[in-house]
Amino acid sequence: MEDSASFLSEFFGFWPGVWASFWQLSDVEKLTNALALLAPVSVLWGFTVRRFLRSAKQDLEEQIEGLKIQNLALESANKRDKAEIAERDARLRELSFAVLSEARKLAEAERRDGNEERAIAKLRDSFETVRPDLTRVCADLSLHHASIAADFGNHHLAEAVRLADIALLLTPGDAEAADIRDQLVEIDAETAQNAGAYDPLDPKWDDARFFMYSGSTDEAAPVFEALLAKGIAANEAGHHRRGERILRRACRIGARLYGELDERTLRAAWPWLQALDVLNLANQTLDLSTSLSRRLQAGTVLRAAADFYRARALHSLGRFSEALEIVNLNIEAWTRLRGSDDRETLANRYLRTLLLSEIGETENALSEIAVLLPATERVEGKDRPDTLGTRLLRAILLQAAGQTNSALADVDALLPIAERVNGPKHPSTLATRQLHAWLLKDSGEPKKALAEVAAILPILERLNGPEHPSTLASRQLRASLRHDLGDTAAALQEAELLLAILERVNGSKHPDTLRARWLRAKICAPADKEGAVSELEDIAPLILAKRGENHRHYKDAVDLLGKLRSGNEG
Repeated sequence: MEDSASFLSEFFGFWPGVWASFWQLSDVEKLTNALALLAPVSVLWGFTVRRFLRSAKQDLEEQIEGLKIQNLALESANKRDKAEIAERDARLRELSFAVLSEARKLAEAERRDGNEERAIAKLRDSFETVRPDLTRVCADLSLHHASIAADFGNHHLAEAVRLADIALLLTPGDAEAADIRDQLVEIDAETAQNAGAYDPLDPKWDDARFFMYSGSTDEAAPVFEALLAKGIAANEAGHHRRGERILRRACRIGARLYGELDERTLRAAWPWLQALDVLNLANQTLDLSTSLSRRLQAGTVLRAAADFYRARALHSLGRFSEALEIVNLNIEAWTRLRGSDDRETLANRYLRTLLLSEIGETENALSEIAVLLPATERVEGKDRPDTLGTRLLRAILLQAAGQTNSALADVDALLPIAERVNGPKHPSTLATRQLHAWLLKDSGEPKKALAEVAAILPILERLNGPEHPSTLASRQLRASLRHDLGDTAAALQEAELLLAILERVNGSKHPDTLRARWLRAKICAPADKEGAVSELEDIAPLILAKRGENHRHYKDAVDLLGKLRSGNEG
């Protein structure tokens, strides 16, 4: 403790002596000693200041760079906002044309200013904007009135005809409206033409609304039976659009009356599924059949029926492996329930054969058809529709196996029978003619094949609609034939239009879309080899995943890709 006190006394006593000694020095010595003392401090101060300034400069540069980025972001947002405003303005102008009353006001304003041409242009723009939607509305209302005629009177058929006529006048080439009109003609809807047009004040038109909202079931059971009978009759007559609408209503009424899984409701569900299937409304078919399958007891006829349509829908959607898995189990179920020669068992075996061909297992499919065709002939008869369909499938399999001459001989023998049994415009007959055209192409006769396609395509468009798979398949064949005949421009135009429809209807990865993409690449290859190679590299793995390595479509894609890479496009 004493040592510490002594040390502090010496420390504090030292500095007064130093200070007194400093003042005793001369002025020059004082200045020299002061500079010597301050020099390190000055250096340290300068270093600190420079470091501070550098840090401040760096921070300022970073802030400036950040402000630049923010400015760019603001400019981008400003441009985006301007684009959105312009798009909204354009949309508002378009919507103003869509409102006919607004278009008339605009036209009248132009007329008042003496601009007759501009007035007409505004009316025309407005009309063309709403015309497609008006066509669809009229066609849909036409189907509605046709479907309720069974329980509300034939005057609805007259209104259905009028609306179909309006749709055709609006868009003369509309295939759906033409099909509706043809079906109505076939059921003699014109006999009710004098019944009068729609009048909401007339009780004969309000009965539909009354039944819909009253909640009364007194007349519902007879209505259900009438709708069921009418819907089945429409299906059998080939009027599947009308049948689908009628049977849809029957199912809805049956579900409300009896319950969704009641036997009476299911009597309407099966023909409704059939109509959906024929119309290729695959997503609706899948939704309905899957809903039924999940709620029906496994191992029953009803469950097996639902699973059949589920597999059919998956096939239409290009999901072949899933469909094959279902149908394999379903064949076992039907064989156990009804026996190996029952019609339902044979129908499932037919579907399995078709699915085997879709995934490139042609040899297995040919072995299957060799057993299936005699069994179908034995059960159905030699010249019955199901037998003819099985014979057509055999010809398709022969074509896939490269046996063109045998397939062509089969089709030549089959076609006159199909026309006699089913009629010249039956889907099966048209499918036979379509296969005949494909085989003519494979045989090196593209001109004959093109003539056949030109004959059947208008029929397919009218009966099935412009976006039905059979119609699109014929258009693809036409594009391919035009390419074979050297009409590259027409072939490419057809392929582009076809591909746009397929991508919209089926998606870009559906097997039919992939085939159309292959065809476009083939047509474009001479002018755009790099683009064709890129397209083929994209679609080849997708085709492999969908169809397998043995399918013709995959082999075609790989073969063309190999030729383009090697420079041997021929």
